[in-house]
Amino acid sequence: MKITSGSIKLKVADCSKDTVLLKNLYLSCDPYMRERMSKLDSPSFVDSFHPGEGKGKLSNGDRVAKVLDSTHPNNAKDDLVWGFTGWEQYSLVTAPQLLIKIHHKDVPPSYYTRILGMPGVTAYAGLYEVCSPKKGEYVYVSTASGAVGQLVGQFAKLAGCYVVGSAGSKEKMLDAVLLNMRLRGRIAVSSMISQYNLEKPEGIHNLEQLIGKRIRLEGFLAGDYYHLYLKFLELVIPAIREGKMVVSQRIRHEDNSRLNKPQVPEGSKDTVLLKNLCLSCDPYMRGRMSELDKPSFVASFESGEPLSGYGVSKVLDSTHPNYKKDDLVWGLTSWEEFSLIQSPQLLIKILDTSVPLPYYTGILGMPGLTAYGGLYELCSPKKGEYVYVSAASGAVGQLVGQFAKLVGCDVVGSAGSKEKMLDAVLFNMRICGHIAVCGMISQYNIEKPEGVHNLMQVVGKRIPTEGFLAGDFYHQYPKFLELVSGYGGNQRRKVSICRGHS
Repeated sequence: MKITSGSIKLKVADCSKDTVLLKNLYLSCDPYMRERMSKLDSPSFVDSFHPGEGKGKLSNGDRVAKVLDSTHPNNAKDDLVWGFTGWEQYSLVTAPQLLIKIHHKDVPPSYYTRILGMPGVTAYAGLYEVCSPKKGEYVYVSTASGAVGQLVGQFAKLAGCYVVGSAGSKEKMLDAVLLNMRLRGRIAVSSMISQYNLEKPEGIHNLEQLIGKRIRLEGFLAGDYYHLYLKFLELVIPAIREGKMVVSQRIRHEDNSRLNKPQVPEGSKDTVLLKNLCLSCDPYMRGRMSELDKPSFVASFESGEPLSGYGVSKVLDSTHPNYKKDDLVWGLTSWEEFSLIQSPQLLIKILDTSVPLPYYTGILGMPGLTAYGGLYELCSPKKGEYVYVSAASGAVGQLVGQFAKLVGCDVVGSAGSKEKMLDAVLFNMRICGHIAVCGMISQYNIEKPEGVHNLMQVVGKRIPTEGFLAGDFYHQYPKFLELVSGYGGNQRRKVSICRGHS
């Protein structure tokens, strides 16, 4: 037995300039993101999210992160930063000028997604830079319970203003506010949360009030004032330390999520929830990465969805009578930490745990069953006969060769050749030979498949050529296990394991 282990190193590529690799610690869910979930048909300062397309495949927003590696002179390993990136565990940032280094570590890091982050800068800029109210003046705050609104109210109180706020009203508040504004009042507009779920935005009918009262109405973005961040901190950090500002935030930790106590949703019948332990990367998956323009036994992978393939998993919860909590299984699952399987008949329970679990992605899983089905069930060679194996170094090929040697056959294998081996093989086949076809790895990266020119040989030599899938022999899995376990130590298993870590 030979097990080869590998590791993924999280680091910036040597050739990458001014690039930062981050581990995201806190992610902020902000109201403006709702608008980005729709297809925008009018100009906007941000574009819509685009599922499955490059960097847009994940939602992006503000977050707090730790630098894991950097080729940028302003960011070093273990620095804490906040800024804009994707909703993902790790982010590779090629524009680190959008990141702001965190120097004040005596306050919780999560504050940098709220009072010390984008919402705080927005509140500060709108009140102090755009409106600049004086002590004793009146300040009205719409959406006063929101991330920005609650801070505007507190800033205004610190400035000695009288504050009025509203939240949750379906009335058109701006129309009412305009009627009550004082001469030369200022209105700072940073968002319009009441409009985000409307197909057609509501109109403002009292805009003529701007003229007679000489009211200045100005829209702005937090990014317009990032250059004033140090000035902002000088105001806010002491206020936090002295308890003059109340920080309200809702944090959802990973261990408080729905996966903390994972279970099958109520009402689900014959459903199994799995924690995936080992996932197998198999050659046939390459074909699924292209848009198929002809019939295939499997569909193309869907953009934005986890890849599907074979793996070894542990049952966390089940409403299927054949599976119970803590069972180990192998079969078709998805490339994700947890999978909800509604077709558990494709899962095979693991009864023998005396062998390493990764074997069930190899010799005791789909590759092993493929090798068994092709050799023993379709070709059925006898002792002393010749067996030729193409792609003999692959997951299936290496097992076919070993099975054939155990039967007592003379085995010839090839691997890595660019020659059309099947044409040569057909010339050398014996009468009534057998060909089992389970894959064509040499063709997966070719736009136009190569042809087989000696197919006439199957006529004169009466050669049955049969394609098959591992699933055709699932019903014989117990028989297959008896055969493999009976060989004891007569087989060599090679498993390459890649473990991800931070």
